[in-house]
Amino acid sequence: MEINIALFKEEDRWIAQALEYNVRAQGENKEMAVHELMRLVHAYMAIGSLVDQPPAPECYWNQKTLTITL
Repeated sequence: MEINIALFKEEDRWIAQALEYNVRAQGENKEMAVHELMRLVHAYMAIGSLVDQPPAPECYWNQKTLTITL
């Protein structure tokens, strides 16, 4: 399973927004934001509700992305 992630800075925090699922996390740097997002994605997967999440809003799809394989 691959997840595309939009990474961007909001004020003093980095935001990692999954595109296929409307799940996002934040961190002090890019790595922490991605780590927290992966933690959330795994938690959603563990309880079986990841597939219930809609895609991220369209405004995020034009951001610079990173692809992660789970």
